[in-house]
Amino acid sequence: MDVKIALIGGGNVGQGFLSALRNKKEQIIDRHGISFDLVAVCDRKYGSILSSDALAIKEVLPLLEDGIGFHDYRSLDRATVKELEPISIIELSRADVVVECIHSDPEKGEPATRYCETALAMRKHVITSNKWPIALHYQRLQQIARSHDVRLLFGATVMSGTPVIDILSNNFFANEVREIKGALSVSTNFMFEAMEKGADFDAALQVPREKGFLEADPALDLDGYDAMAKLMILLNVLTTRQIDAGCILREGIRNINPRDVQTAAGQGKRYRMVAHALLNEQAEWQGFVGPHKLDEKDPLYHVSEHRNALKIRHHVLGDILLEGPGAGKLEAGYAILSDLLSIYV
Repeated sequence: MDVKIALIGGGNVGQGFLSALRNKKEQIIDRHGISFDLVAVCDRKYGSILSSDALAIKEVLPLLEDGIGFHDYRSLDRATVKELEPISIIELSRADVVVECIHSDPEKGEPATRYCETALAMRKHVITSNKWPIALHYQRLQQIARSHDVRLLFGATVMSGTPVIDILSNNFFANEVREIKGALSVSTNFMFEAMEKGADFDAALQVPREKGFLEADPALDLDGYDAMAKLMILLNVLTTRQIDAGCILREGIRNINPRDVQTAAGQGKRYRMVAHALLNEQAEWQGFVGPHKLDEKDPLYHVSEHRNALKIRHHVLGDILLEGPGAGKLEAGYAILSDLLSIYV
């Protein structure tokens, strides 16, 4: 079976996906008899290419990694077309699957939501690493996917592929989970650790930036939007109603200074950006995202800088703890590849 893929977004996550696909392509062919072929790439910074045949990842990926882009790309395939917008790539490509990895605004989830809608309506499966379309428009997008008999997958949006989405959506009924509590922000993990060691706020901010974990707009991390989006995604898969951002109180970390962090450490406590939600007596979710001081009895206290953890409280099973990578180029790339395999295997 040949499966054609169009990639929208050639930044870190898109590159991570191409690396994962390149590394596992032959193994997937041998084990499952499926050839995943890249037929289009589109990126606001690097340009776009669309081919009637498969593009060679070994040629395309270095152009993204080196920041060269596709403007001077030469292909043996004469049908290669350049400089198309994402919607045109989705509409004109023969892709069976659209992988979407761009940045979107936290108010409307655009432009990625429109790209996802277009692809689903054209009966193309969609895999996204973009949090905001799923946080803000999950129910509507899933309805479009179901009505056109295609899949919408988003395992890379929370905990970089640690299978928390699969567990929540496939293993529990909605009313069986009563509470979720997670440390879901790698960027702020690194900042709190740096401040505990004496760095001021601005110096601490440079740590996740240099490691490539900081959002393109740092305010998304600093003001709690990133963690809020992840919490909304988790709640969306636990209910049949779209979660409204208004049901989640949000607080950032800008008012936390090194003295606060060091004082907490002296008390045997540790700051973490915590996303917490409870199911109330009316079967409605209410949540809070913001900095918390945790003591050693809390399992989230022990989560290291580069990892995330989520505690799920089930009405029968009690507490379930999931821990895994919180971010990472290759980790997110493999999460997308895992979603891709789940469609066909």
